[in-house]
Amino acid sequence: MIELFALSLALLLLGALLGWLARAAATDALRRNGAAGIRTRATMASDAAWFAGHRAAAPTVRNAAWAAAACAAWGAGLAVVSPALSAAMLGVGYVVVITLLVTAARRASAAADAVD
Repeated sequence: MIELFALSLALLLLGALLGWLARAAATDALRRNGAAGIRTRATMASDAAWFAGHRAAAPTVRNAAWAAAACAAWGAGLAVVSPALSAAMLGVGYVVVITLLVTAARRASAAADAVD
């Protein structure tokens, strides 16, 4: 059961990080860098492409943050009742977050390509 709580905490922290990233991307506070953000060939082409791509991806990244937080809360709560359901919920949470982040990267690349 400790492992389930650890996975819930990791998912919650990922959600918090994604929430920060979504806000920074939506407000152009996230500068082009090598550490954080969506770094595709298209988004790294210029500052204009970087900002356009991140603005386009921000809503999807925000949805990933909310999904991570919700699944983390449900996963932690279910750990007490049913470890199997908790593990399933956490697995779904991670899959949903990854899917949304891939979608966000595609949207960012498409928006960045439209700039140049």
